[in-house]
Amino acid sequence: MSRQKILTIEEMKYIETGGKQRIEQKVMAEHLGVCQTVVGDYLRSIGIHYNRKWTEKETNYLKKLWQTNLPYKVICKLLNRNENDLSTKIGLLGLEGREFYKHKCATY
Repeated sequence: MSRQKILTIEEMKYIETGGKQRIEQKVMAEHLGVCQTVVGDYLRSIGIHYNRKWTEKETNYLKKLWQTNLPYKVICKLLNRNENDLSTKIGLLGLEGREFYKHKCATY
């Protein structure tokens, strides 16, 4: 039998606000001292889904941005995507020519 933490009203408000601001689930979970699954399950229960589908327009924009050598985090911000979304899409598209993991630490 699995035991899942019961969230307080304050924790639920924090997760909802964080979800609307696209804060990474991992960050929210660490802040609250709960596992990431608790955060993800609650977000889905209130209709906030992080794994939205890529549009053709976003995909084309990513391909153009990838060629500019902008820092990884800048591309994430421009596309309003988190690092996991971006790295997964880059892999699926087979984009090559630069080592994107080096740009994860870049700040702007």
